[in-house]
Amino acid sequence: MAGGQELPNLLPEYFSFSGGAVEGSSITITVSIRNTGLANAPAFHARMWLSPGKDFSTSDDYDVGERAVGGLVRGGTVNVPFTFTVPDLGSGNYQLWVIVMADSRNEVEESNEWNTIMCDTPLSVMGSAATPRPDLQVTDRQVQGALATEGSAFFVRALVRNAGTAAAAVTQARLYLSTDNDGNLNDDYLVGDAAVPGLAANTETWVRWDFTMPNLGSGTYNVWAILVLDATGAVAESDEANTFRNAAPDFQAKDGAVVYSSWIAVGAHASGLEGTQWRTDLGVLNTGSAAVSLQVRLYTPGGVLANTASVPAGSQMVFTDVVGQLGFSGSGAIEVVASAPVRVTSRTYNQTATGTFGQDYAAYRAGEGLAAGQSAFLGQLAENAAYRTNVGLTNTGSTQATVQVKLFDGSGTQVGAYTVTLAAGEWKQETRPFYARAGQSNLDRGYAQVLVQAGSGVIAYASVIDARTGDPTTRVMMP
Repeated sequence: MAGGQELPNLLPEYFSFSGGAVEGSSITITVSIRNTGLANAPAFHARMWLSPGKDFSTSDDYDVGERAVGGLVRGGTVNVPFTFTVPDLGSGNYQLWVIVMADSRNEVEESNEWNTIMCDTPLSVMGSAATPRPDLQVTDRQVQGALATEGSAFFVRALVRNAGTAAAAVTQARLYLSTDNDGNLNDDYLVGDAAVPGLAANTETWVRWDFTMPNLGSGTYNVWAILVLDATGAVAESDEANTFRNAAPDFQAKDGAVVYSSWIAVGAHASGLEGTQWRTDLGVLNTGSAAVSLQVRLYTPGGVLANTASVPAGSQMVFTDVVGQLGFSGSGAIEVVASAPVRVTSRTYNQTATGTFGQDYAAYRAGEGLAAGQSAFLGQLAENAAYRTNVGLTNTGSTQATVQVKLFDGSGTQVGAYTVTLAAGEWKQETRPFYARAGQSNLDRGYAQVLVQAGSGVIAYASVIDARTGDPTTRVMMP
């Protein structure tokens, strides 16, 4: 009571904490403020500081900020939460004292104007050096056998363990094959990426790569499997040393029967938009002096369909409606595996009552597609009343590929984007992406950029189709 006047008195009394006191993480400190005076208090503000020095000199303390508080009746209590990100105020693990001032703006006349209190119990903070983080490690590995034959199927798998103190998000592991183990990945063979699922602390999982053993040497030679975890840098770890290799070779490889592989992005025996009927003819030209044995493989969602043939010396074979010959209705990537070099061509066409309207899909040798980090462009695309555009992707590699497609108008403005995941040997086509993904219906100078985020051996193309006749034109990828 001042001069006989009954006044409120605002006093911080209790503190409670919610959330971990870890630098960079969110925490809520709730302060209970009580009106111990003899009158109701109008609205006021409260302010909080964090003090490393345990003193009441708030000028050198961390100012958390103010919070508005409504009026408080005589004898009443209000809980005021302060939610904020724990700042970096020390090194390692350390303690902070919480200081709170009620009526920090002097908005309330009180019987006692001393409104500042320090919490008796300090806040224990875990510094950034001690922040829980994951740590991905390769703790075991297995290979299919001690000896691999070039051109034959082989696998490598690794046991990936999160040895850290926090969970790791989904990431990618990358496999290289090295014949010198010199630490320079630039001259090693990239097999590709494999997905690693999210791992809680102290848990592990096997990751596997299935591939065809490439030709990396002559005779019988040593091979090291080099494993790079978190290859895309998606996970912040306590130890970012993520390349794992053995001192001794993981296996040996030897020369195998030489085979020559060529890929056609897609072959079809399928119906399309506007009543179109798509078929593919495949040509194989042998200009050599001896017959060539070959296998034609069609990659379908249900597995690989194959036929064998022999092309005489100096001859050409044409497989009319090759997808239909393999007994399949639909579309898929085509691989031609030959015992000697051959020249492979294809024609995919819309079959109509009055004739055919066709396009070429060029052949690519194994290894010619795009690898992770590489990109290409598809130009002269259109989506309007006269033309529609489809964009296709084929993974000729031996591991899963992830590809981003960015769509642009003629002025260079990006109008859309999407991401495609492809299994080994898989083909996918996006029908009218400029319309379906970007809402474009009057585009005549569009283009697309294809960026490979994971994997290797990716082929990209666009098919621009005349809306009136069904006549298609192939747009090949350009660097």
